[in-house]
Amino acid sequence: MVANDRAIFTIDEKLGGEGEKCDKEGCDEKKISLDEALDLLGFGRVHLLVVFAAGLCLLTVINETMGIGMLLPAAQCDLELTSADKGLLSAISFLGIMVTSHFWGYLADTRGRRQMIMITLYSTAIVTILSSVAQNFTLFVILRFLSGVSISGPSAAIYAYLGELNRTKNRDPVITFTCTFAGLSAVVVPAMGWWLLPQTWSIEIYDGFFFRPWRLQLILHTLPGLLAAVLFNLLPESPKFLVAQGRTEEALAVVKWIHMKNSGGKLAEMDITELTSEASGIQHNGGCLKSMWNQTVPLFTYPYVVRFVVFCLIQFGIFYTCAGVGLWFPEIVNRILQAKTEESRTVCQMLDFAPNVTHLELQEEVCDDSIDTDTFVYNLFYGTIYVVGYIILGFLVKYFGRRTLLVGLLGSSAFVGLSLMWLTNHSATILFLAMHLMFAGVSISVVNSSVVAFFPTHMRAMAMCITLMFGRLGTFAGSNIIGYLFDINCHFTFLISVGLMILCSTAAFFIK
Repeated sequence: MVANDRAIFTIDEKLGGEGEKCDKEGCDEKKISLDEALDLLGFGRVHLLVVFAAGLCLLTVINETMGIGMLLPAAQCDLELTSADKGLLSAISFLGIMVTSHFWGYLADTRGRRQMIMITLYSTAIVTILSSVAQNFTLFVILRFLSGVSISGPSAAIYAYLGELNRTKNRDPVITFTCTFAGLSAVVVPAMGWWLLPQTWSIEIYDGFFFRPWRLQLILHTLPGLLAAVLFNLLPESPKFLVAQGRTEEALAVVKWIHMKNSGGKLAEMDITELTSEASGIQHNGGCLKSMWNQTVPLFTYPYVVRFVVFCLIQFGIFYTCAGVGLWFPEIVNRILQAKTEESRTVCQMLDFAPNVTHLELQEEVCDDSIDTDTFVYNLFYGTIYVVGYIILGFLVKYFGRRTLLVGLLGSSAFVGLSLMWLTNHSATILFLAMHLMFAGVSISVVNSSVVAFFPTHMRAMAMCITLMFGRLGTFAGSNIIGYLFDINCHFTFLISVGLMILCSTAAFFIK
């Protein structure tokens, strides 16, 4: 998708022709809706910059929430981590996201997408840099929680912003291709870890405090978000948001600015005099809590409530599988490799056979925080599958409806997940486990584009934040339930995930 000079020329040609017609017939054809104006803009340089900035934002969201799992083995000696401590650190950022999603959704719908995204990306970078120099577990937990609070803002609002700057025809493929950056995180983080974490250098900052490779990688995780925040300074506010707020003159200025930048200043200014307004029907009088209440209630009224509940259910199930189970992917792979023998075993037989090192007490006085390089190899393989899945989906979304894709993806996740019960080859087991997670994970982009398409502008960010809040709840629940059930009933552990995928695939029939 590149800038199309012919498409840009057609804007002026079409508007000019309509203007001449209006002069003759005494009408006012220069007053058009924002959707019509976006259709005329097509896809150009500004849209490419928006995709890149939004992609960096999504990359940072996954780095901040999922990347910590790669660092914990290397940080266990410095922070004196137990297995319980690692479990808490894996989930604490999701807790920060859950408790603040509602608030960020309110701010995005009432104060603007762009400003809120920039502020939260800057605050995420600050908190992450501070956590990289935390000396003890307690302080590190608090700062990782605050990281989740900060990254909660852009994690949902970015989808609304991305959808609102693209014409309807481009919205689904643009959102899907941008989500490739989220899959890219699963490649970048282990690749970075493979390079940094085996290194043994240590810099003493002051007496008793050493800056080691895992701390540097934590900082590197947040740098894409810092760059995204800088790029958003160069981008405008969502014109959809401005129109919904009645600020049509500002929205028109944004549309004309995009046209000018896409054409490189070579074409004349768009001949539009006014954009039609989009009334929200929501009152923001009173205090913040009352205003948040007024912003939330419409989600539970006709015609939105049924679809809203369906979106929340699907997000919960998807995140339970792709993130909740995904957090345990390295652990499961390690156990499978430990149990690798010539004898054929199913995944649960391998997991039961492998020693559960998390339940063993370390007898050595010297703490060992080394990481087996096979861990990075299999995580790179896992991340590559995600990226390929997103790229393929980006092409398919143009030919199949959202409902068809969701039913197919979630049904496929259920099928390969159920197949794990009978596979006996360890390589095939790891491949099917990765595909089980991937089919669920890439479907998030389809669900999010459905939310953007279904809800009106003044409700969009709030709906996105709350549905994703249920997704984070699924991650939190999945990670803890799996940790509890693995050693009690392995088959039931996987069947929960499979059952949720079947339920979500069925619920997807209610999405258009």
